[in-house]
Amino acid sequence: MGFNIGPVRLTELYRKKYDAFTENLGLAIAEGKKITFADNDITNLLKLQHERIMDKGLSIDYEVTDKEEADELDLGPMVLSDWKDAHYQNYVCLEEYDVKRTVKQDGKKQYSDRRHNTLHTVITDVTSGIRADLEPCTCPNCGAVSTISRLVDGCPYCKTMYKMDDLFPRITRYYFTEDAAPKEREDTRLRGKVLLGGLILGFIIGAILNLYSMNVYDDEYNLFEHFVVTIFGMLITYSAFCVLDVLNLIRRGIVNNAGKWGTAGTHGKFEHMMKAYSPEFSFDYFSGKALSLIKTAVYSKDEQDLLFYKGPALDKRFKDIIDMNYGNAMKLISFTENNGSVTVAMDVFFDTLYAFDNKIKYKHEKYRAVFRRRVDIPLNLQFSMTRISCPKCSGSFNAVLNKNCPFCGTEYDIESQDWVLLELSQYN
Repeated sequence: MGFNIGPVRLTELYRKKYDAFTENLGLAIAEGKKITFADNDITNLLKLQHERIMDKGLSIDYEVTDKEEADELDLGPMVLSDWKDAHYQNYVCLEEYDVKRTVKQDGKKQYSDRRHNTLHTVITDVTSGIRADLEPCTCPNCGAVSTISRLVDGCPYCKTMYKMDDLFPRITRYYFTEDAAPKEREDTRLRGKVLLGGLILGFIIGAILNLYSMNVYDDEYNLFEHFVVTIFGMLITYSAFCVLDVLNLIRRGIVNNAGKWGTAGTHGKFEHMMKAYSPEFSFDYFSGKALSLIKTAVYSKDEQDLLFYKGPALDKRFKDIIDMNYGNAMKLISFTENNGSVTVAMDVFFDTLYAFDNKIKYKHEKYRAVFRRRVDIPLNLQFSMTRISCPKCSGSFNAVLNKNCPFCGTEYDIESQDWVLLELSQYN
């Protein structure tokens, strides 16, 4: 895995796919629009979230605005790091966005916010030098597993034909993290308004003091004194604002980071421990996969039907969540290896929107999640639960919706391919 020290930007083809993804993300959540070049795991996750919002009798306007584009400095997403295996090259990208959410019920606004976010994505392409036409790939239209060459000629199941550029590169992971600090542009505007307000206040106070002196002491109107009081009023107002602004940033930082102390070392520590068993392990891959598993379990109608979920029924409160963003922190609680399997307990932080009792509430939360996977089998970095082929009959099926092969009834052993979720609980 490689980390980029300087600013590395996406090529034109990658940028085109990335921009189209961000432009359609809000429509996928709000209207159920399908993003054809998004990985099927993402497609399924967005579909579940949209259905949750609809089941609650709500509608949502979800607007994603490129901050750099608004500032006329649109340099595109930064490539933070990359990793690859024998088949695929992966790029971890970051870019700042403003996300505006408006939740309505029967046309009446119930909740609205506008937050500064960082969008984290993984863009995957076929590794150069391999026979890409023989690589397995999921049909973006019907979800059936096939090969790239067959999809280019026409999906054997739904007959949809694709160009290679339609299939790869594609978005295979995404999540937002919220920024506690205000946007630079909004902060500058607010400070300008405070300065203007202080100037007006100082002017009014100066005028009142001069009029008082004229009426009580028969003094002449003192323009210099009025000017000094005006400037002094502006400076006092602005100084008071700065003090309150710093205190507010400290408060927001404490609220947003409550319980996150001690999480900074998890990335390096966990990756070091896992590489002893799986040299190809990437924490970026794991964190994206873990968030996807948690969100899918939360948004599903019944988590017990999920192939990857091996735990007890989730708390009913999870079924009131309509949107959740990663709190940008995981804390490793425990790590054990037994009989070729690794079990990991993590505290994972989220910023969530709840819909219950005709109210929408925003919360900072901590979840305890326990994961497990086989480490005596090489890690497949591009394994997808929505493009599984039955090892017994070779039939393809969506394992998010089916624990057993619908053709021969064989239960699929997902733990031999990827992480499973053993437990998910709330710690508020």
